[in-house]
Amino acid sequence: MSGKRQHIIPRFLLRGFAASDRNKKKDKSKLWVYDRRKDLPYHSTEENVAVENKFYVHDNMEADTAITTHEGKWAKLVNDLRNENVSALTSPDIPYLLWHLEIRSKNFRQGFTSACQKMVIGILDGTLNFESADRNRDLREYLIEDIYNEVGTDIEQLVSILDIPAVARRAGLTNDHIDKISSPKDLLFFLVMYCYLPALRQDKAWQVEIKKLEDRLCRSEIPEVSRFGHIRALRKAYNKSSEIDVSFYTQLKYKILHFPNNSVILGDAPVMRLTKDGKYDKKLSKINNMAAVALPLSSNQVLVGHIAETEQNINIQAFKEAVARSSEDFFVGSCNSNENRKLHEIIGTESDLISADELNSMIASIPALLSKMVGEKTKPD
Repeated sequence: MSGKRQHIIPRFLLRGFAASDRNKKKDKSKLWVYDRRKDLPYHSTEENVAVENKFYVHDNMEADTAITTHEGKWAKLVNDLRNENVSALTSPDIPYLLWHLEIRSKNFRQGFTSACQKMVIGILDGTLNFESADRNRDLREYLIEDIYNEVGTDIEQLVSILDIPAVARRAGLTNDHIDKISSPKDLLFFLVMYCYLPALRQDKAWQVEIKKLEDRLCRSEIPEVSRFGHIRALRKAYNKSSEIDVSFYTQLKYKILHFPNNSVILGDAPVMRLTKDGKYDKKLSKINNMAAVALPLSSNQVLVGHIAETEQNINIQAFKEAVARSSEDFFVGSCNSNENRKLHEIIGTESDLISADELNSMIASIPALLSKMVGEKTKPD
């Protein structure tokens, strides 16, 4: 049964970064937490780090039970890897461990939430336009149908008195727009998209209403939908684990790299990706450009999976900086050092799951996507 306190990073992974005080024999092992929401790092036990109340619960639906059921074998695998059990490096469970650590984290959920919020803001602020859909009659009719039902007769009467180009010029449309207008419905579409909406966006009352809508979507509805979607996807994945796509991870050859004690840190995005151009990244869209993956196992060990022909080594300083930048909120380590305190300053600076360029590309593709949906909807059965 699911408990209330749920770890967003599993305790079996956190455990590798906890150390006991040699001067206190009965002292519990603790780790240092560097959280961008706090001014100073703090010392804590693994039980009280990366834990949130009912993170995997949405109404009557929960995923924590399924996660817990599967984690026993992954905890054993991580322990075997830390102990450098040779057979563990060829375990068929490593790809599933990496997949599990990527998708169960709060960092993963926040990444999608943030991307959706930015997309909504871009659309409401007018970033989204339908230039690419100018010649798509299905989409234009879909967008404008209700309005045309109300004012179509007036538009047709106006066009019967003044021809379409004359009406369009008086409204302020450009010759480029006019060349694409061949009917009263086309004319209404361009009047709405390029005259009415731009003017409306300048209206103070409209701006207030748009801001209210943006706040409601971004602060409440998108996080709620993201939470629901994440939990439902986790439940489905753990119930049908045979359908999980871990094909990239199964292509990799795994090894453990060693570093000086206390030099490795673990971020709230546990799995780091190394791209073919030698950069660290956590963005899902980079999978075709991935050369390797790296998972911090302990304060002096990193599990690296690489394509057999291109064996990868790790520069620990560059790796630590990448871990800190990719973390949404925090990273943990075994010591409180000047080096880690400097990394504290860059937490979250590259934490987006989807890059700005990719997000803009997605926004730009919405008209085409809508067009496709409309086209399929209007096809005869």
